[in-house]
Amino acid sequence: ANTTTWTATVKAGTYLVLVSNTEAHSYNPMVVSAYYVNNDGKTDISQGVVNLTTTEANAKKADAPTIDKKITNSNGNDYSNSVEVNDIVDYKVTVTPIPSYTGSYPVFNVEDTLSNGLDFVTDKDGKVVDPVVKVGTTTLTKDTDYTVSVDGRKMTINFVVGNAYKLNAYASQSLTITYSAKVNNNAVLWDDVNTNTAKLNYTNDSKVTGKDDSTTTTTYTYTFDIDGSASGTENVLVKTKKVGTKEVPLEGAIFGLYRSGDGVTAETVSKASANDAYKKATSTKEGQLAFSQLKEGTYYLKELTAPDGYSVNTHVYTIVIAATYNTNGTLNNWTITVDNTKTSTFTSKTTADGSSTATVNSTGILNTKISSLPSTGGIGTTIFYAAGIVVMAGAVFFVVRSRKHD
Repeated sequence: ANTTTWTATVKAGTYLVLVSNTEAHSYNPMVVSAYYVNNDGKTDISQGVVNLTTTEANAKKADAPTIDKKITNSNGNDYSNSVEVNDIVDYKVTVTPIPSYTGSYPVFNVEDTLSNGLDFVTDKDGKVVDPVVKVGTTTLTKDTDYTVSVDGRKMTINFVVGNAYKLNAYASQSLTITYSAKVNNNAVLWDDVNTNTAKLNYTNDSKVTGKDDSTTTTTYTYTFDIDGSASGTENVLVKTKKVGTKEVPLEGAIFGLYRSGDGVTAETVSKASANDAYKKATSTKEGQLAFSQLKEGTYYLKELTAPDGYSVNTHVYTIVIAATYNTNGTLNNWTITVDNTKTSTFTSKTTADGSSTATVNSTGILNTKISSLPSTGGIGTTIFYAAGIVVMAGAVFFVVRSRKHD
């Protein structure tokens, strides 16, 4: 690309030209010929005067090794997703091209570092599951072609075993590493992010020390919040009661949040057991219903128990969480829709000071006092109160009469 040229004085002949001492970059081998041509264009030099003609060849330079990391089971894009606790996130790291090292100081390794909200997946014995490492369809062998070490939240896959670099046979090809992480209870909420960063360390020249370089790639994993601790999510859902003509917060109502799935609808949730709820929340004195560490999707909200003196609100609310992401995987914005109405929008760190913004329109969930239930279409409970009084009066009459007879 920078049109660097090399020249040489040579005899007529055909030459193989190789570019050396540039191991982190690769150049194609070149064939260059210098040959005699007669005046009539024939290559036979038995006739008279000849001219010596040289030819040129271009060396195509490949880029230095680069690293790319993607989420293979993403519900966002290749570099982002949203999750809940205990979800498994699958990653694929690609490094290309693989360099060829011939010196005594090779450096070629990949470091993967998790944030606090993610853990490497472990087996039944608690040991971190080894990554799968491939070149094309060929699966490489641990401890022969590479080593794996884990230090806390950092995993290192090293392709220099002892002092020997193990990938020369695969030079100029692509290397892939696949592995998984599990979301834990420390996963941060939407105004922050759970990251996974992969770093490639390599040397530009293995014949000398100190020629090392590195490059990184990052994926972004988010969890969302309703009326919880994440900034701006307050008052999305508010449990209320009526005082006069005003609705004010009501404390102590218990709600269940149900996830959509096969056969799960608002109708089935209306009949579902409290034990089937994915999460539960009790309304605070501010009427808040806090549900944390949610991912994108559809949920159903149902009141399970009302505070003493109040009736249960039997309506099942449909809540949809949706998100959009930037091409690099960072969150653009996310929204909450309640019963097909978009009530709240959260935009991620787009203001001049780098803060997040939120627009929230509260959804009030009203409870009614039992003593003030309206009578519509009939005498309601009055007849039962009257019947009870009559029965009790009759019982007293017969008790008094029986005592007189005694």
